[in-house]
Amino acid sequence: IGTDPYWTQIEKNIYKLSPSASEIIKIFPYSPIITLSRQQAGPILELLEKNLVPANLLTVQNPELQPETKIKKPKVKLDIQPVNDDMFDRGAANQEMRFKAKLNFDYPKAPSNKNIVYLPDRQFETDTYDQLLASGFVASQGKNSYGISGDAALDLINKSENNLPSEWKITGIEELTKKLKFSKLTLNFELKNAPLDEDSKTNKKIDWFDCNISLQQNNATVPLTKIFQNNKSKYDRWVQLDNGSWAEIPGGGLKKLKTTLGLVSTNYRHSGSIQTKVTTAQAVALQHQKSDEVKVKSDRKLKELGEKLANFEEIKPVNPSALFKGKLRTYQKEGLSWLNFLNEFGFDGILADEMGLGKTIQTLSLIQNLKTIRNADRKLTKPVLVVAPTSVTTNWLYEARRFTPRLKTLLLHGSSRKNKFSEIDDHDIVITSYALLRIDRLELEKHEFSYLVLDEAQNIKNPLTATAKAAKAINSTRRLALTGTPTENRPLELWSIFDFLMPGYLGSLDFFKNQIEKPILEENTSAETTKLLNNKTRPFILRRMKANVEKQLPPKIESEMHVPMTNSQKELYAQILEEVRPKVIDAVERKGVRGASISILAALLRLRQVCNHPNSIDGLKDLPGYESGKFNLLKELITESLESGRKILLFSQFREMLSIIRNWLGEEKVNHLYLDGSTRNRQDLVDKFNSDPEVKLFLISLKAGGTGLNLTAADTVIIYDPWWNPAVESQAIDRAHRIGQSKAVNVYRLVTEDSIEQKIMNLKVKKSNIIDALINDNGMSGLSLSKEDLHSLFDPIG
Repeated sequence: IGTDPYWTQIEKNIYKLSPSASEIIKIFPYSPIITLSRQQAGPILELLEKNLVPANLLTVQNPELQPETKIKKPKVKLDIQPVNDDMFDRGAANQEMRFKAKLNFDYPKAPSNKNIVYLPDRQFETDTYDQLLASGFVASQGKNSYGISGDAALDLINKSENNLPSEWKITGIEELTKKLKFSKLTLNFELKNAPLDEDSKTNKKIDWFDCNISLQQNNATVPLTKIFQNNKSKYDRWVQLDNGSWAEIPGGGLKKLKTTLGLVSTNYRHSGSIQTKVTTAQAVALQHQKSDEVKVKSDRKLKELGEKLANFEEIKPVNPSALFKGKLRTYQKEGLSWLNFLNEFGFDGILADEMGLGKTIQTLSLIQNLKTIRNADRKLTKPVLVVAPTSVTTNWLYEARRFTPRLKTLLLHGSSRKNKFSEIDDHDIVITSYALLRIDRLELEKHEFSYLVLDEAQNIKNPLTATAKAAKAINSTRRLALTGTPTENRPLELWSIFDFLMPGYLGSLDFFKNQIEKPILEENTSAETTKLLNNKTRPFILRRMKANVEKQLPPKIESEMHVPMTNSQKELYAQILEEVRPKVIDAVERKGVRGASISILAALLRLRQVCNHPNSIDGLKDLPGYESGKFNLLKELITESLESGRKILLFSQFREMLSIIRNWLGEEKVNHLYLDGSTRNRQDLVDKFNSDPEVKLFLISLKAGGTGLNLTAADTVIIYDPWWNPAVESQAIDRAHRIGQSKAVNVYRLVTEDSIEQKIMNLKVKKSNIIDALINDNGMSGLSLSKEDLHSLFDPIG
């Protein structure tokens, strides 16, 4: 009964046949006895040869009569025909080119005068099928029937000798070739140094190149618009021209061409040709487009620059200046050499080393080198402006005085800073904060800086903020971004940093959103787009991980500690969940996931507070009778760690929770320090924790403590309320696990079981992949919550 799998009826029962029995049934479908000629015995002999059936199920009673077998390779025959002839008509340009193909294997016959049977070469047949599929064919109904259409069909006709093995016998191709006409399109780039105009003179950080882009058809210049006006959505690599001929789209296909031109001009779809200005980085990138269909003409300087950039891994090593008072580790010297290389060839970049690898010291060594370099064109004659979070401006001042004592350093802070604006040009390094950058923007714009350095450059990840606009308005010859997290949530954050470094290099904001970010985050075509973004940004990002470069660094031991809720906590959690769940689901149904984000975040916040401690909610602050399983675990963990002589960093995102913890520590008379966003004497607290053996515990709000703190005295880190931004958590952990740490660092994440916290940990991996995808060679998987995700997050607890 049936075909595959097979069933059989025995008396009143139906049984499913085993795979071995099914193989036998294929040969003996209707009767246990069949009569065959020797040549017809091939299927049975093939079955025996491959041992597909155990000997106890199928044995040969007279093996002396069994013919000899030999596997023979066939000749491949492929016949290709049009699905219909109408597609070749001039008026049928909207029809997709479609062909059908029939595949046959021509096997030789065994000699009739010998007891031998030739068996088919099944592996060869499988390889043949794979070759057909790789050439763009798809299997269709009917035995050995295939079809091919669109780009792949035109590739086949135009390049049949390259697509399919020459030993195959292919019929039908010549007739199809006669019905199709092909032309050649060539894209021409001309790049040459642009003369200084008023815009270039006022913005001296950019070296402009004139860029002319034109299109040729069979050596005659034609408008670029021909490609975009005539192209139908069915094709990416081919376009049908006005004369009916077909031409390959230069530059790797329509999608790639749109990206290439869109990064240069927003009006490329409606331009006969493109005349614009591009930066050095853009010019070098365009040089890499060179191919048979893309011709690039550039001046000598640009050619040399492109060649050197292509081999940028072979940067000549640079040693720190004798005036630099510090010892660089091997990878830090390599970082200095890379920064020097960018400066030498007029590029800007991102030093994206993982937190704790010394981005500050590498930057200071570059500044000191460029202050003493003999090359007059590269020597820094104007001050370097460093912009950093308020919390680390003092740290920059200390580090500059320590490592570059011969350089004059000015810290702008407080109301008295206004009296120091006139001193800016008399200093080598000027330090300010992002908050003051916005306020002092007009004053700082009056000065010209040799370098503008953004520390924790993710502060300008939103290009529409006043902070980002102020940073991009400062006049500087060169720019440098320092950040361990060039992107935390979406590719647009990386665009914003590159827009600061090299305006226009990644195209306009709208272009980047629609043509690069959208495919990466929302569509299933992210791999090619991510690769393109990687290729464009990789030369300008230096990213090293501690595990790879700092072999001496002790291990980081991470563990999740799961704890159940108390009864009172569980009851409150279920009550709040019952209240917020229908509101969230309704908001999502009406507005979509993004439109309902405020409702979602508000609900998540309340549930997280319950996970931490019910009393951390304002309305329940002083209400007795509530306990927290996580808080009880924390008390045990702190007590045990202190008794073991550990020094602990405890992070929480909630000040209310930190307040509850502080009250308990006060009752237990545990000596501790506390830091949040309002703390002013941060460096004093850091120094006290690192140097005072009596202080074993440091409570820090996660946001305030994520940057600028060197707390290598700690050997234990507790993340009280883990969440889905692994980059922020990593920054906090790296306060202890960094250069100078001599002990293993234990990291504990406290997770409430059967709660929103536990569910979010399953989504967390998706989020962490974003950073890797944009600054490494990995694939991309953007985190966008679906309705199913949200239903799961807000499901009632079991």
